[in-house]
Amino acid sequence: MKVEIKTLSPIHIGNGEKYKELSYYKEGSKIFILDFDKVKRNLLSNERNSRFFSDFILKLKQQSFQKTQRKHFWEEFFSDYLREKPDKLKDYALYSVECFSKKSRDIDCFIKQNNSVYIPGTEIKGAIRTALIYHLLSRHWNWFEKKLTDILEKFATNSLDIKNLRRAVVSLEKEMQARVLIASQKAYDSRTDLLRFLIIGDSNLKDPKDCLFVSDLEIIGSSRNISFSQEFCKKGESFFCDIKVDYKQFSLNKLGFSDEHKGIISDIKNIFNICYEFTKRLIEEEKKYDEYPDSVKRSLEFIEKENKPDSPVIRIGKNQGYFGLTVGLLIKDKNQNLFDKVVRPATKGRTYQNNFPKTRRVVVLDSQQKDTCGWVKLTLKDSI
Repeated sequence: MKVEIKTLSPIHIGNGEKYKELSYYKEGSKIFILDFDKVKRNLLSNERNSRFFSDFILKLKQQSFQKTQRKHFWEEFFSDYLREKPDKLKDYALYSVECFSKKSRDIDCFIKQNNSVYIPGTEIKGAIRTALIYHLLSRHWNWFEKKLTDILEKFATNSLDIKNLRRAVVSLEKEMQARVLIASQKAYDSRTDLLRFLIIGDSNLKDPKDCLFVSDLEIIGSSRNISFSQEFCKKGESFFCDIKVDYKQFSLNKLGFSDEHKGIISDIKNIFNICYEFTKRLIEEEKKYDEYPDSVKRSLEFIEKENKPDSPVIRIGKNQGYFGLTVGLLIKDKNQNLFDKVVRPATKGRTYQNNFPKTRRVVVLDSQQKDTCGWVKLTLKDSI
């Protein structure tokens, strides 16, 4: 079965790599991601440019000038060459996309395969996993609440023992995942993990020039001015991947899964409904964040309307935020005191008096409009 993954906001899925300042060239509102080997080969074919370029590389190796000087030198050199041969830029570029960032700095790359954009199946599965844990843990809340209370009494009564508190919470997280997702409920074992039977492939590939843009990711709610430059996939893009539940070759009864587990994994629609419920609560929480500009609030209203039980919205990528990646929202809803005295200090590494989490990430668009990020909608398709 196929599933459509439609982006409802810009998304960034990183691959751990960055485009350094010398890996791209800006021209107007376009940014050209350069094939540096091709640049070098073409430039060295000309004697004057070869001498100029060799001198440039030598200075880089000797670190004889500062970062801003290095960037200026590169831009001046490249601009001079392009003035002579302006048609050469496209020959040096792997691709070009729209750029809203005014800054010259490293750019976080979007994940690609053979220089084509895709959405990994692991991203979708990871978001589903968080929703399932949230759902199942709510059924085991009494057990989990007692565990958190024990941690509070042991480490957070008098002087806060942050180091051991954090260790205890990490240990409890592993125990919790085993209890709600593993058949034996004793220790984590991938062979009896409920999500083993949910198979999601990587999406189809897309040309970067058709679906990416470069802009700044801004941290709001912080006392500091923090931003990063990233490649984003545009809002409104559709990707497709295979999805199936494959447990016929296994005996769920023999493995020891509960009736609740079997009910969830028996039909993808049940999994989708659980994702819908988790996202419904997540968006409700996001809408309460006062620091969001009006443009982001409007986007969240739109995303909320798109979230349906049979075609849920999930949040993926690097910029999901704390509540999108954890069961922190469940703890906050069920027991605010445990959230304040166990979750906050364990997460931040210190006592934390402000509203937690106090920051959010937004994408800065053209005309200084801002948008939320990471939201996609899943829709089952019989065939494409």
